[in-house]
This record gives sequence, structure tokens and C-alpha cells, in this order.
Amino acid sequence: FKFSPCALKLFMDLIRFSRNTDIDGRTLIAALPFLKHWYDLREPTRQEMLNGKRPAVCQQCWHKEDMGMRSLRQMFISKYKMKGLWKDFLERSKKNIISEVPQELDLKLGNFCNLSCRMCSGFSSSKALTEIKKIKKDTGIALGNEMEMNLKVLPWYDWPEFLDLLYYFINNGVRSIKFTGGEPLMVPNVRKVIEYCIETDKAKDLEFQIITNMTLLDESWMDLFKEFKRV
Repeated sequence: FKFSPCALKLFMDLIRFSRNTDIDGRTLIAALPFLKHWYDLREPTRQEMLNGKRPAVCQQCWHKEDMGMRSLRQMFISKYKMKGLWKDFLERSKKNIISEVPQELDLKLGNFCNLSCRMCSGFSSSKALTEIKKIKKDTGIALGNEMEMNLKVLPWYDWPEFLDLLYYFINNGVRSIKFTGGEPLMVPNVRKVIEYCIETDKAKDLEFQIITNMTLLDESWMDLFKEFKRV
């Protein structure tokens, strides 16, 4: 039995993370994709930026900025400056201080949706994907690319391990949570997360964002949203 260098790195990250958390083993296994991004994929990008280079993974932002458009990178910098967090963020980066949890969570909860909007795709709407596949079967015309036509979405957002990991993040420093989909209001765990934030008195310090088609939005949802610092 041997570890490859990458697997050994990920294993050591898992050990380090487990020593600093009180979540169980199954949840730690579910956290592996997060750990790979947080400690492995993100670090080279961060170092390139600190060295004044332009990481290829950020090319969409660089392209917009070169065209005189405002990029997502610039929007986040402006937001952090407005909140008085930018100076601390830079100092922590220079000192190589990496938080155990992200400051913001932007979670795309699959493609489960109750609408098939004209401007949407199968990546963001299960109903649109069903229609695209039916058209291909009936007419032979492929309205989506090969990746879209063969898309399979695991319901990881329904797994209890996902909830446990999210609760850990909420209890240890997350400042902002964003849910997109699909239609997030169709995902039962979304309400559970919101109610958990309120029950643990974290909502008053959290920013909450949700991208919704509003067809399922009612007063019960609005009452929950009112508990957050900003929505």
C-alpha cells in the first residue's frame, strides 16, 4: 500500500483538519473535496498573486479587467474594503495565515429546479435538461453540448455529512453564505441551514444570499430571512 505525493498531501491535510475539529469521520471524508481546494488547489494561485503574477485559473477576471469591465475579483476587493476587512486580509496572506474555514460560502446546490427558463441550461435546471434530452431523442437535434447531455448530478446537498460540515463552518467564522441552484428553495437542507443559523444565534452576524426564481417564496421564508444581518 503506497500513497502518491498528492494523496499523501491530502491525507496529511485530513489529519490536520481532523485535529482542529469535532466532527465525525464520515463528515471528514465528505470534506475531502473542500480540503483539496482549500489546501492544495488554492495555494499555488495565492502564491502567484502574491508574486504579482496572473494565475491562469483567474483568466476570466483578467480578461474583463483588460477590457475595462469590472471583474468579480474587483467586486470582492471593494466589498472587503467597504467592510474594513481588506487590510487584515492582506496581512494574513503575507504571513501565510490560512484560516481553517472559508470566510464566504458560495454553494451551487445542483440543478434541481421547477422551471425551464429559455435563457437557462441543463447545468442549472433539471427540467431544462429533461426537455433537452427529449428533443434529442425525438428529433436527433442536440441543443446542449456533450457534457450537458451526459450530466449526472449527485444529491450531495441532501447528505447529512454536508449539513454537518456546513454547521462546522457556520460555528467557526463564516461571514457570508450564498445558495444558488437549480432552485435552492426546493432543497430541504436549505431551510435546515437557515433555521440552524437562527437557532444558534449566528444569523444576526451573517450575510445571506440566495438566487431564486421566487415561485416558492412565501411569508414563511421571508420571516426566516429577516433574522439575518443582511439579505
